[in-house]
Amino acid sequence: MARRHLAGAVVAAAAKAQPARISVGYGEHHWLAWNRTGKDVIDPTVGALWIEALEGDPKRPLAILAFYACHPVILGPKPVISADYPGALRRYLASRYPGSVILFTNGACGDVDPVTNREVWGQGTFNDVEHAGAALGEDVCNLSFHALSPDTVQLRVGQGSMRLHYNVPPLDTVREMIKTYAAQARRRKHSDERYEAVTGTVTMPRFWLGYYRTLEKRIMDGQQPDYIDVQLQVIALDQSLALLAIPAEVYAAQGLAIRTNSPYQHTLPICYANGLVGYVPPREEFEKASYTASLGAAVYDQAPFCPGVAEALVEAAIGLLRQTWKQGVKGKA
Repeated sequence: MARRHLAGAVVAAAAKAQPARISVGYGEHHWLAWNRTGKDVIDPTVGALWIEALEGDPKRPLAILAFYACHPVILGPKPVISADYPGALRRYLASRYPGSVILFTNGACGDVDPVTNREVWGQGTFNDVEHAGAALGEDVCNLSFHALSPDTVQLRVGQGSMRLHYNVPPLDTVREMIKTYAAQARRRKHSDERYEAVTGTVTMPRFWLGYYRTLEKRIMDGQQPDYIDVQLQVIALDQSLALLAIPAEVYAAQGLAIRTNSPYQHTLPICYANGLVGYVPPREEFEKASYTASLGAAVYDQAPFCPGVAEALVEAAIGLLRQTWKQGVKGKA
C-alpha cells in the first residue's frame, strides 16, 4: 500500500512539473531557542528555501521549506496531540501564502528547548505555541526580501553510512538493576510516576523495571545488537547550500561544528531525517550520566551508546560534505 501511495505521489508531481526558480534566505531568531544544559550554545539560524513558478505570482510561491533548531515541546507532557510551534509556524505561513506547500525541518537541537521551559518545563500554553510560531513565521517571511537565487542550479546528492556502537551492560548488571527497581516499585506500590523534566531528577522505578526486563530478554534471545548503522545524506544546491540529513538528535554544538567545517557557503543539518536512532550525545554528557546519555536511551528502548558517538558522527558528516563538494567541483570542470 505504501509503495502504491509513493508511486502515485511521483506521478502526480510529474504531471504538475513546471519551470521554477529556487531562492534561499538566511537570518536569525534569538527569542525561542534556549539551551537546557546551562550552556550558552544555540543555533539561531532561520533558513528558508523558496520555490517560485517562473510565470507565476512571486507573492505566491509554490513551496516554502523553513528551517530552525529547537525542540517542539512548548506544551511538554500535556496529554494533548499538537504539532507545537512548527504547526503554528506552518499555519502562519499558509495564511500569508495561500495555496503554497509549507514544509518545516528541525536542526541540531538535542539540548535546545523553547525558552518557555526555562523556569518550569513543559508548562507552556497554546497561546505560547501560536505566538512562537507566528514570530518565527514573520522572520521567515522577511527572508523573502533578500533571498538570493543561484545563477545556475545543479543538484548534487551524496550518501554515506557510519556505525554507532552500543555500550551494552553485562547481563549480571542488568539483572541487578531489575532487582533494585523491582524493590523500589514494590515500595511505591500504585503511586503515580510522572516524567516532569529533562533537567531534573526522574524517579520512575516501574519504567526502569520494564526497560531492564526488555533489555534482559533481548540479550538472552541474542537480539541485542552491538551497533547500528545509520545513513547520512547530503542534498547540495551548487556550492552555496547543502542540506545534511541526520537520523538522530544531535546537540547544538555538534551541529555548529558541522556547519563551521563544511565547505559549502551554508549548511543546514536536518535532524530526525531518514529515520531516528535517538540521542547522540557528546562525550561530556556520558561523564555526567545526563538525561540524553541514560534516560534518553531508555525512552528510545535501546541500549546506551558508547562515549564518542557524537564526535564520530560530526567527523563522518564533515567527510561526506567534503566528498560531495569535490564531486560538484569535478562536475563543473
